Amino acid sequence: MKNFLILLLISFIFISPLSYSQSLSFEITYGLSNTTIQGVKLIENSNGAFLLGCIGSLISTGDNFLCLINSDSTGHVNWNKFYSDTAGQLYLTGLEPAENNSYLLSGGTSIHYNADIFLTKVDNVGNIIWSQSYGKNSTSGYNAANGVKVLSDGNYLVYGYTNEYGNSYDSYIIKTDTSGNTLWAKTFGSINHNGSSDVVNTPDGNFCVLGNDSFFTSITKFDLYGNKLWNKTYVIQSALSQSSWSIKLCNDSGLIVAGVWDPDTNNGFYPFFLKTDNAGNVLWCKIYVGPTNAAEFFHVIETVDHGFLATWEPENVCTFCRSGLVKTDSLGNLQWANLYDLTEYNFPWNTIQTSDGGFAQIGFSIIPYKALLIKTDSSGYSGCHDTSVIVTPMITSVNVYDSCSVDSGFTVNLYPLIVTNPALTSSIPCLEILPVATFTSTDNSICPGSCLDFINLSVNSNSYQWFFPGATPGSSISIDPQNICYSLSGNYNVTLVSTNSFTSDTITLTNYITVYPYPSPQSITQNGDTLFAIAGSATYQWYFNGNIINGATNYFYVAPASGDYNVVATDANGCEVEAVAFNVVAVVDAIGEEEIMIFPNPVEDKVKIQKLKVTRTAGEISVYNVIGEKMEIEIQSRTKNNSSYEIDVHALPAGLYYIEIAFSEKTLRSKFVKK
Repeated sequence: MKNFLILLLISFIFISPLSYSQSLSFEITYGLSNTTIQGVKLIENSNGAFLLGCIGSLISTGDNFLCLINSDSTGHVNWNKFYSDTAGQLYLTGLEPAENNSYLLSGGTSIHYNADIFLTKVDNVGNIIWSQSYGKNSTSGYNAANGVKVLSDGNYLVYGYTNEYGNSYDSYIIKTDTSGNTLWAKTFGSINHNGSSDVVNTPDGNFCVLGNDSFFTSITKFDLYGNKLWNKTYVIQSALSQSSWSIKLCNDSGLIVAGVWDPDTNNGFYPFFLKTDNAGNVLWCKIYVGPTNAAEFFHVIETVDHGFLATWEPENVCTFCRSGLVKTDSLGNLQWANLYDLTEYNFPWNTIQTSDGGFAQIGFSIIPYKALLIKTDSSGYSGCHDTSVIVTPMITSVNVYDSCSVDSGFTVNLYPLIVTNPALTSSIPCLEILPVATFTSTDNSICPGSCLDFINLSVNSNSYQWFFPGATPGSSISIDPQNICYSLSGNYNVTLVSTNSFTSDTITLTNYITVYPYPSPQSITQNGDTLFAIAGSATYQWYFNGNIINGATNYFYVAPASGDYNVVATDANGCEVEAVAFNVVAVVDAIGEEEIMIFPNPVEDKVKIQKLKVTRTAGEISVYNVIGEKMEIEIQSRTKNNSSYEIDVHALPAGLYYIEIAFSEKTLRSKFVKK
């Protein structure tokens, strides 16, 4: 089991809001020559970038320093900052996001005696805003932080342990304002050695502190003024010892605790989950027995499906694998357990669920020491030496006790830090970022002879191959191909192959492009001064000498002047076809007076139509203006045999009008002037 010093490296985890896309999977390490670096804490920012909190040491002198590494979503370094003091004994235990894109770093000034707690605030690129230290500064005292938490009122709580207020180590919590000024401090615990391992905010605005006694687990609830609300201790059945590293708030407002249980035998030690309600009453407790009898849960989160994920460190399973994840449902039943077997020893600290639905674990590799970031999908698959194993949950009983004493005392000092930013190197022992091919287009239902553009929506890709059967051009390697033209009607597939340095992804959309049939051909014929297109299209538009004729949207048009005329006919699919008539001579083709008489002309009120030699019956009589618009007017028959008609035109505006008389075998037309 880990010694007490390693306990100091367990604390806060931040879970960012989730929105799903395909998960990236990779493993990457970060190192510096003649230097050891260990990853301790991990945050995912809103833009998908990671912030790694690390501790390091110079091999030549043994001096310690702190390190922040900011990487993009694929683990590649954006920037890094190193922090040191004159004593060279700093170590990091906490990394917490704070207001205005700032961050809080907590830890200790020494791993030896005469150690104080430090709290440092940095901006979003790692520049120090302020730094404070807390403790009595006695030559033999030891104060240590295990982490820092932003409370519900926006102030900060540093938690850890101290030996300066009694004969043994006590849990130690210090509340500060946003400038690091102390508001109050408390020590509490049993007669045994104690320490505060983790802190969680509760829905009522208060907070719970997870205590670590080495013999039992304790949860103490405080209000924001440091008043104890309740305390409970938990002893797992037949425990020789037990340590508790992590506590989180659950969706049901209860609590989940992760740690390690050592039975009263020589059979090793095993990880456990302890689930309580919001008052600390035990709901269930499970021990997890895997392929080794030596394993621990260092950290726990509740996942978006309301199950639990533990940062798992089993020993003696395989040559190198000591980093693992265990996923359970909300009742602690195993869903999967994975180990990550690198080509060098590795060790995990904590894990977060990422915005793409996967997980990211921080730790370090050993020999040489390098910070290690493992990124998996939602099933814990990193694509890098993954090993699935069987872990059996075993229900066990827990004894619960109430015992806790609370005291107070502290001093606070400004604490200077030195900031450097040496060039950090990263290496990728295994990286598998899968490309995803997808696209759209400016249109996918077009007319023959039309062209369109394609919009590439692929991710994790750096080269592309397009295929457009039936189009010109038929292929492209552009990111967003433009002016892809289709001349023949039909349905066409489109294929995109997106590639990165690891693999390719291909998508084929069947019948994605529809090219409509050609519209019916058009022509223009002239009858007197009237031009006719072929009827049956959805819309028409006439032009004179290349200029649009406003309102001329019928299938025929009465030409008032000589020149060039063309008509654009559009079918129901929106496809156009054009016909042109050059050198049209506008003439008046009056109805022969031996057949039909139209009078008076010009007319003010009523125009009369009288058939002379025409014995057939008129089917329809219509009146149009000069742009082809049909007039709504009243037409009356004046005789029983329909040989005479009268049209009331008094409401028409003054101008030239055309009369159309339709018979079964032909149509006669003439014109009149309305005064």
